[in-house]
Amino acid sequence: MSINKRGAKHAWWNKKDGRTAILVLTVALTSLLGSESAFAGNTLARDQAKTIVLTFLKSKGYRTDSAKFDLEVDPDESDLKNYFLFHAYFNSDSRLVSIGSYAVDRRTAALWERLACRQLQTAALLRMQRKLRREAGLQKGVPEDTDGPCF
Repeated sequence: MSINKRGAKHAWWNKKDGRTAILVLTVALTSLLGSESAFAGNTLARDQAKTIVLTFLKSKGYRTDSAKFDLEVDPDESDLKNYFLFHAYFNSDSRLVSIGSYAVDRRTAALWERLACRQLQTAALLRMQRKLRREAGLQKGVPEDTDGPCF
């Protein structure tokens, strides 16, 4: 205890200081725990997923900037809620040709070819995935709860 200017006894730690300390500690812990769980739950945005598919197709020689190329966003499927779905087409002189059906994992940025049921990789794709994972705070690899978004 100390004595203030008026001669009154003054506690070194009063109730107001205690409440302030508890409030600061609570906010700090909530922020820390909140950011940890937010990091674990981060997901890719649809436009980022589209970039992944385009990067892969470009690396395979497709002219994705051509007016004949089309990358359609397929409707979400309830049993594939962790994936963005796409279908790529190229308009030839005689018909519309399907290039492939793709799925991008929202949690990992992994790219799958749905008909062959395999995860796709090229050097350019891996670079783009690393960049987007870093930007979005995503996990790497395939979660154990999936066999892939296959037909």
